Amino acid sequence: GRLPDKKQLHQTHQTVKRRPLFHFTSCRFALSRHKWRTTSELTEMQGMWLLLTAVLCSSTAHAFKAAVYEHVQSKTNSTEQAVAENLQAYWWATGNASSEGAHIIVFPEDGILYRLKDREEVAKFAEDVPGINTTICGSQNMSILSNLSCMAQNNSIYLVANLIDRKPCNESDHSCPRDKVKYFNTNVAFDRNGTLVARYHKNHLFIEPFMNPADPYEFAVFNTDFDARVGLFICFDVLFAESSLLVEKHNVTLGVMSSWWFDELPGWYSVGVQQAWSIHNGIPLLASGIQRPDMGSLGSGIYAGRRGPLNYTYSPDGESKLLLADLSRTTSLNPRYPGDELHPKKRFLMQGDVSDHAAQLLGRPKGDSRVCHGDFCCSLSYETRELNDNFVLLARNGLRNIGTYMQLGVQQCILAVCKSDNYTVCKNFTTRSTTKFTKLQLTAQFATNAVFPVVASDELALTPKDKWQFETTSTNASTLTLKENGKDEDILHIMLYARLYNADRFTK
Repeated sequence: GRLPDKKQLHQTHQTVKRRPLFHFTSCRFALSRHKWRTTSELTEMQGMWLLLTAVLCSSTAHAFKAAVYEHVQSKTNSTEQAVAENLQAYWWATGNASSEGAHIIVFPEDGILYRLKDREEVAKFAEDVPGINTTICGSQNMSILSNLSCMAQNNSIYLVANLIDRKPCNESDHSCPRDKVKYFNTNVAFDRNGTLVARYHKNHLFIEPFMNPADPYEFAVFNTDFDARVGLFICFDVLFAESSLLVEKHNVTLGVMSSWWFDELPGWYSVGVQQAWSIHNGIPLLASGIQRPDMGSLGSGIYAGRRGPLNYTYSPDGESKLLLADLSRTTSLNPRYPGDELHPKKRFLMQGDVSDHAAQLLGRPKGDSRVCHGDFCCSLSYETRELNDNFVLLARNGLRNIGTYMQLGVQQCILAVCKSDNYTVCKNFTTRSTTKFTKLQLTAQFATNAVFPVVASDELALTPKDKWQFETTSTNASTLTLKENGKDEDILHIMLYARLYNADRFTK
């Protein structure tokens, strides 16, 4: 839609505060406080209470509406003007999300500030984020924070956005820069009153020379009036343990991810990774990304854990998009954002180096294949009507290079389409597939329970979640299976990747 004028920017949207009649937090308490082994141990009243509680819990858990905004950053050369135009777009998105009944809106990483060329420019636009429970709307010396606070307040909506926080430091801190100021890639969250309820410094930086990582690692969590307990993380953080520890140790029921992702084949692309995190952790995820297809950056979504996406976009069209979804829905029959470009003529994708993987080309329309990298093996059982594409089965147990500055510990199994029919020179993976599998099952025994599934159809569309299933046993044996109703899908790639967090190495 058209961006608003200045008068519209400050128009207050009257929104009734929404609160479920029965609260999810009380559901969890009521169910957990009863310890029972058999039905006979319960009195009739206890049994009725537990049944009622379970029914109410299942119907009200995640009963809210969410919005994520995929943003095209302003292309003006003036940083001041770019900030103003980006904030104007945020005002528009927030107003529309509120008008549609959304309880929370999430914005991407670097959506307001980007292309800052040196520390001097970073210093000019960074803001000193105050303490929690501060209302910043109207502050004269915090322009970005004030705008975000007023957006939340004027539209009565929870809001999460990304900016740069600055904090002073001194010589006693070994990581203190020469100018005695630290800058942090930061997410801030505001409640409906415009009050700051969370601040998160990015734990794991991705080639961000002017930024300092959080030290020690941070966990930013806040509670909402719609009974979600929200945990924040930023982009590259999704590949590290702390993002999952938000769920395991901090009882988060809703993940929020601001991102500027750079897609890589095979498998490591935005919406695939986003959905994998939501499935592995079993909770909804709101993921907001930057739309820059010339850099391989696109893809945002609202995911409902093992139920799959409720609304997602993956379209290199250079357009901003506001996604909305009702989290009380059990599933979405058509979760793809309306208007997504399904067959793009041009896009940029980084090609992953798989020269250090064990590999085997599928040479027949059906069969069993097994490939091992050391003592780690990936097993595939498959059948096709016709093998139209050059599928290669890959296995890797060890370190995965991230540029030249770090290596991630991984175990991964990948079935992907290679442009070449010779896997020994497979340097390019395609986005097209015309192969339909009547049977497809990938299994592996992993060394950890941190296993994530990715399944993609032709043109990197997320394969509908009701057409495949993912299971992991208590001994970390994982299986990814295409269901009977998945026979009509043109499968592009499937991947199981496990993160060996303790094996990570920093080379710079």
